[in-house]
Amino acid sequence: MPIFFATDCLYRENEVELLQRYRQDRQILFNYLLSGSLMKKVVMPRGAVSLDDMDLDQISVDYVLKSVKKALSRIRHLLHSLPLRLRLQIRHRLILRLRTGA
Repeated sequence: MPIFFATDCLYRENEVELLQRYRQDRQILFNYLLSGSLMKKVVMPRGAVSLDDMDLDQISVDYVLKSVKKALSRIRHLLHSLPLRLRLQIRHRLILRLRTGA
């Protein structure tokens, strides 16, 4: 008969909480990617109407990373096609947002 300590139970609880947090973060990430058109297409399994109905653990991380990479490439291409002055203004505003957290 195995002996369980209180730390074992706490570890398992933390493991479950961490897994739930990862799943929530993944849900938020997918919603963001889809709302911003960073991912063009998600093939839903039969019966799934929204991301809430899907098992997000089954979506390939490679696919998500490839989609984000393509989106960033499109954004970079668009930025480089803008006049230099406008690019600098956009860059300045982005830096301010990142610093202020807004």
